[in-house]
Amino acid sequence: KNDDFKNARITRIRTFVKFLDDENFDGGNPFEISTSNNPYLLSVSASGVYELSAVSDTNGAGTFLGLATVSVFEQPVVALGTDIALCAGETIVLNAGTFESYLWNNGSTSQNLEVSTAGIYSVTVTNANGCTATASVTVTIEPVPFVDLGPDINLCEGDPVYVLDAGNFETYLWSDGSTGRTLIVSANGIYSVTVTNAAGCQNVDAFNVTVAEAQEVIISTEGEPVLCNGQSLNLTVEGNFVSHNWGGASIDPTLPVFAPGT
Repeated sequence: KNDDFKNARITRIRTFVKFLDDENFDGGNPFEISTSNNPYLLSVSASGVYELSAVSDTNGAGTFLGLATVSVFEQPVVALGTDIALCAGETIVLNAGTFESYLWNNGSTSQNLEVSTAGIYSVTVTNANGCTATASVTVTIEPVPFVDLGPDINLCEGDPVYVLDAGNFETYLWSDGSTGRTLIVSANGIYSVTVTNAAGCQNVDAFNVTVAEAQEVIISTEGEPVLCNGQSLNLTVEGNFVSHNWGGASIDPTLPVFAPGT
């Protein structure tokens, strides 16, 4: 930067160099340049020792010897992987790898970042030499399928079978291992189904079936079940039942009869 070296002439330089004017020179051969720039800026992109062996002004006076050692460090390589699709409610941990420091686009400075919402996540990492690199990944959120088998049911022995319908999805897996949309049930138990939608997201619903044993119905009479003309006879259902139906004749536990029959 000294004014004594305006119009300086570089008479020899070793190692490959690249000047700001994009002229390339072979470092194996010394070369001369003339410049009025003060200071003169030399742009280099390769590691090596750069030697300035002679400088003279326009009068040929002044000599300077100097060395500059240039080290070129590799940039860190950071990757967050391919874009990610999460199901609603899921989380994923993004790992930037092992470096000296980290800066995520949300301000976090940790190696790992836990993600549960849609967005573009990027991280800039710095290695031990101070070199930096940046990587990003896009996270999308897919909806979870809604599956509803309906309310639990109570069946009686001998009732018709019940059909569970899981709805329209890509795949099904019932608790008994079957993979169809519907499941026929007729026995006590909890039946569950896992459904998967087109995005690969899953959900589960369960259904409880209670089958009541059929009770023996005992009808009793006061005395022998024999009628005489003009008499009546009471038929009574023994046991505790919720309802009674005598073929439409009565809904009471006791039915008076006045004629023979079954």
